[in-house]
Formats: sequence, structure tokens, C-alpha cells
Amino acid sequence: MSVQILDTKTFNYLRAGIEKAAYNNTVNEFYFYAIRQHFHNKDIEFEALRLVKSWCNMNEKSYCNKYKNKFENLAEFIYPTYTDKPLKIIQFIKYLQCLKYNIELDEYTPQELKDYELLTVLIPQAMAAYIGNLEEYKQSNWS
Repeated sequence: MSVQILDTKTFNYLRAGIEKAAYNNTVNEFYFYAIRQHFHNKDIEFEALRLVKSWCNMNEKSYCNKYKNKFENLAEFIYPTYTDKPLKIIQFIKYLQCLKYNIELDEYTPQELKDYELLTVLIPQAMAAYIGNLEEYKQSNWS
């Protein structure tokens, strides 16, 4: 499997989507239980930035391990700025999947392991939230 490093705009988009979900009190396409639980009693902006930087570092470590490059800590270039793209759940899901695909570490620190586990749980929850808000799904029968 090949590994690529996602650009900082992608990580910033993910940060913005996570913040939107963490602040969200309405059950809609940006309502994820894993995010609500993770961010309970935490500074949302600080933790969203920390989380995305952790994912960025894991992505870069995977790349460096795969291609024997020097780790440069690209996460230093991720700042809490607004994304220039409108937040769309489909794009958010695609970026999460792309990120997960590009992280392949043999060893994780305890914090990286927690952050990676959140990433893996967030993808199906984001997909379920998206599907659950489709009009066709809402009009479908339960049994």
C-alpha cells in the first residue's frame, strides 16, 4: 500500500468539521456521539487542533517509515484558521477515509492510539449521520 501526506488544508478542513460537530447540539449530519463524548468538558478549539495535529504527525510518520524520509513535523504548519471551503459532510467523510488509509504505523504512543481509535470510530458515525439525514432514509419504513 502506498502512503501520501495530506496537505495542511485537508487537516484544517477536518479541524473545522470536528469543531462544528463538537459544538453541535442538534441531531443532524454533523452530530457524532464519539465527538460529543470525546470533547465533553474540554476546550473544543484547543483539543480539535491537538487531535488534528496528532493525526498529521501519524500521517507523516507513516510516510517517513514507508519511504525512509526524515520526519519534519508538518503539524507545526496547522493553525486554527477557517477553511476556505464550505463544510460538507461528504467531503469530511472522504478526508477522514483518506487520512485513515494513509496512516500505517507499527507502533503508537498511548495518546496516538487513542487518537487513531477516535478516527476509526468517527468514520462510520459520520456515514451513519449522513445517511440518517437523507430524505429517502427518513421516509423509509422501519419494518
